[in-house]
Amino acid sequence: MPPPLTTVASGNGLVARAGRPFTARLAVRVTDGSRPAPGAVVSFRVLSGAAAFAGGAAVATASTDATGVARSPVLDAGSETGPVRVTALAAGGVLPASFTLRVTAD
Repeated sequence: MPPPLTTVASGNGLVARAGRPFTARLAVRVTDGSRPAPGAVVSFRVLSGAAAFAGGAAVATASTDATGVARSPVLDAGSETGPVRVTALAAGGVLPASFTLRVTAD
């Protein structure tokens, strides 16, 4: 059986003002073959930029719903402007989904 596949469902290209949260959560779809993978644990990881999840964390986890979609917790843009890169990977997966976001000045 192939490893689970994690793909971007929504949230790529989001823009937020510095010091504020992004207005939408990042979402990925996890499939096992051609079927949704409900209950899969997904790790969202901030790779670059000042954005962070609750408590300043660079990593947060979420589980997929019945349709195989997992949504990240709220992502705060941080105080620095510029690009933010986030990846998401289902447990057991080998290729992460990538998000490119941007933080702008107030």
